[in-house]
Amino acid sequence: EEGPLNVTNWVSGVAAMVHKGKIGDRYGEILENLGMNLGNVSITGQVEWDIRMKELKDFQAQYGHCCVPAKYERNLGLGKWVCAQKMRRKKGLMGLSKAKALDELGMTFEGRSEWEKRFNELAHFKDTFGHSKVPQLGRYRRLGVWVAVQRVKLRKKTLDMSRVRKLDSLGFTWEVHTDWERRLEQLRSFRAKEGHINV
Repeated sequence: EEGPLNVTNWVSGVAAMVHKGKIGDRYGEILENLGMNLGNVSITGQVEWDIRMKELKDFQAQYGHCCVPAKYERNLGLGKWVCAQKMRRKKGLMGLSKAKALDELGMTFEGRSEWEKRFNELAHFKDTFGHSKVPQLGRYRRLGVWVAVQRVKLRKKTLDMSRVRKLDSLGFTWEVHTDWERRLEQLRSFRAKEGHINV
């Protein structure tokens, strides 16, 4: 079927493929020689849905969850799109097939839970300090207690596996005693070499 809508969808699709590097720049050059600025072509409708769903699947495969931050630095468009889908679902504007596709992927639509808030705090802590061994005192006391509770829940096998995967995606340190044991061994070596432990 011919018509302006089909041409618009085709142009959006070509622009998306050029932007994603899925087809050669030659096609983009042909369109630009016709007077089209591909940078101004918006990726809309089903084309955007398909692109974002693939990006979300890739994100889920890499991190084990679909909680893409709204300001996800690696892909701002994906973060904004996920927020928009949550809003559309909340307002009842999302079709059943799209809602089902997102549900099957594991997207949660409710507001951020307390667990999610703490997880995001932990992600920020790890970005700042380079580890997930949060102290249970001082400024980070509440977060430190929350982190300790996650470790206990894992040992008791009461921590949901989706949360385990999410924490693993941060490089979460499940056993903190291994570091203590390593340091103790260093102290023993020091004492054997130096004859004292006054370090």
